[in-house]
Amino acid sequence: MMTASPSAMSCQAARLCCQAGGDRLAVSQPGAMRDQRVQWLHEVMWSELKISELKADKLYDLPAACASASGRTHFAIAQSNLPGYAGGLEPVASGFDLRGRPLPATAVVAVGARDGLTSPWREIMMGDRAGDLIPSPLIGDLSTPPQGEFSWVKPGKVAWDWWSGPTAGEKPSLEGYERFFDFAAAFGFPYVLIDAGWAHGSTPCSDAGPKTDITRADPAIDMPALVKYAADRHVGLVLWAHWRHVQPRMVEVLDTQQRWGIKGVTVDFTMRDDQEIVNFHHDMARETAKRHLLLDLHAAYPPGGLARTYANFITQDGVLGAEYNKFSWLVTPGHNVRLAYTRMLLGPMDYTPGGFRNSTPETFAVHEVMPMTQTTRGQALAKYVVYDSPLQMMADNPDAYAGAPGFDFLKIVPTAWEETRFIGATPETYVALDRRKGDVWYVGAMANEDGRTVDIPLSFLGQGQHSARLWADGADPDSVDTKLKAVTASDHLPLAMKAAGGGVIVFTPMGRQGGLNQPAYAREGGSGRQLRSGSSGGSPREPERINDPGARRRDGPRPCRRARSRAP
Repeated sequence: MMTASPSAMSCQAARLCCQAGGDRLAVSQPGAMRDQRVQWLHEVMWSELKISELKADKLYDLPAACASASGRTHFAIAQSNLPGYAGGLEPVASGFDLRGRPLPATAVVAVGARDGLTSPWREIMMGDRAGDLIPSPLIGDLSTPPQGEFSWVKPGKVAWDWWSGPTAGEKPSLEGYERFFDFAAAFGFPYVLIDAGWAHGSTPCSDAGPKTDITRADPAIDMPALVKYAADRHVGLVLWAHWRHVQPRMVEVLDTQQRWGIKGVTVDFTMRDDQEIVNFHHDMARETAKRHLLLDLHAAYPPGGLARTYANFITQDGVLGAEYNKFSWLVTPGHNVRLAYTRMLLGPMDYTPGGFRNSTPETFAVHEVMPMTQTTRGQALAKYVVYDSPLQMMADNPDAYAGAPGFDFLKIVPTAWEETRFIGATPETYVALDRRKGDVWYVGAMANEDGRTVDIPLSFLGQGQHSARLWADGADPDSVDTKLKAVTASDHLPLAMKAAGGGVIVFTPMGRQGGLNQPAYAREGGSGRQLRSGSSGGSPREPERINDPGARRRDGPRPCRRARSRAP
């Protein structure tokens, strides 16, 4: 099944922005070209190529985002509803050919079935501007409708023990994990993700060790006690697992985690997109839904609408995200901007934001433990508005947020949205979006390596006055400047972004909590204490609910994950 149009196929004469790495390519929007080979499938950088520059010995990830020769039409080639099939896109002389990835056991058979096949949708998304594709629901609309009732699915923020590396070299312990639950509970964040190392027989790295048993915890971890500690603080536990430890005994593993009282699973390193892995993703979504478990997939192929079918499949990566700050220079400001126009078209994107040791490309240094980012605090905040992920990471060490400018915004920003609008910009410059939750609007803007001041028209606001609270780049990368003013829908508001910077604005109807006459109260809590930059106000709350849902590199080997980075 396919949707297309003659004008869309002019992509063959247009310029493409492509993501090249190893034996993979994915496509995006025209702009400055950067080619960079990396080791990991589906987690690579974006470049610009002509159709004639595509190489027949490469494979491609979708979307393929293009512009017409005139630049007045922008479109993206994508796919939806893959279960039972396989991904695949290869270049040929005149453009692309759709060829499923071969199964691991054969170089010939890509898709097999005893009872017939239904091919995925291969669709063309079209718009006048590149950013007009960002709010499109097409990927989900062409996927199988929801299979079940999902009012139990609760989006929210999740504290994470891996990215900041505070547990490097440590053995698992209740005390080490409990501080993440204390942090989440203090600010009303509903989840904590415990990464590799918690299971019985875990290896020093995060590989699929033959002696690892994920139906048993490490002897140092009393799992029922840990779950109770979390539940007493109104926090849910999400556990990490390697897919090879899950696939052979999926039912046993998930039944065990349900019995423990686990709220979700993060399954890692599937990496491929052949029929076996596509079916595994579908089976995981179905079986976790049966047990009311959230599902987050890491090192996975880019999404194809399965989150509409199973709303508990709440997010996934399939993106070169923040983890690469730990061991590379790949996560540049320009890369971050391009993600909004490319990977984010496909559905929820687990970029894992929240890094609060902010810098610029000139001052950035690679640190595996307590890593930095190449972008400012203003851009760190903007990622929570620009990047869509109903389960949104608070990736840094809890200590990094203590007294930190801008943390007051992270306490109140939602993770699930009711409306999204593209404000303006291009993939070569910046991105600016506004998103609505209830009657509150949130604007997020991110710049590439060039700073600029963006004029934000406020016509999206409703009638009457609104308070506008702004967090913008401060004097140094770790600071923000805040402002508060009254505005109406007829106004424009400037947002100044430094190079590698960004900013956010929250618009609240005047007179309600968070409005100008009641500034910046803790809407995530309920204590009524005023939140100021660096304060620690806020208390736990019931999480939001969702029903129906979307460079350079150092030479040398990548360190293993228990010392804490990723291994295959």
